[in-house]
Amino acid sequence: MKLSSLLEDRYADRWARELATKNRAKIAKEREEIEKASAVIEKKPPKPKKPTSSEIYNKVVTVIGNTFPDGDPIDWLIPYMKRTGVTREEIDAAVRKHALIKRGGLYTYLASMWDDFQGDTISDAKAALADKRMRDVDEHSPFYNVIDGKIEPTENPWK
Repeated sequence: MKLSSLLEDRYADRWARELATKNRAKIAKEREEIEKASAVIEKKPPKPKKPTSSEIYNKVVTVIGNTFPDGDPIDWLIPYMKRTGVTREEIDAAVRKHALIKRGGLYTYLASMWDDFQGDTISDAKAALADKRMRDVDEHSPFYNVIDGKIEPTENPWK
């Protein structure tokens, strides 16, 4: 056997050993990364903290502002309730506390809002009719109907 052939074999062996060592290190690193990723995936997200009474009331007021007078705010509050664990009783208690009503809850609050808005809206419409400003009278108001040129209040849906 020639010397050059022996040297080539030694270099090839060393190269193969070095490559195998690098591959083992790479595989070990990949396994470690997979284990870390698995630990993160298996970790459950932390439970959200229960909102305070004022946070619940702020959410209720925001939802009412986005749905009143044509929608039912509970339709928008249900996903919030499921996500945070807030109950209907907690919503009613927050409304009683922060809206300063003695009895009832969300729907009592909506009924009083309806009465306030309906009175103002009807007063504005009657003034517009008296001044013959028909463009200022909303014929599709949820608070009243225009029948034979007269304003007829609608029934409060929250009572």
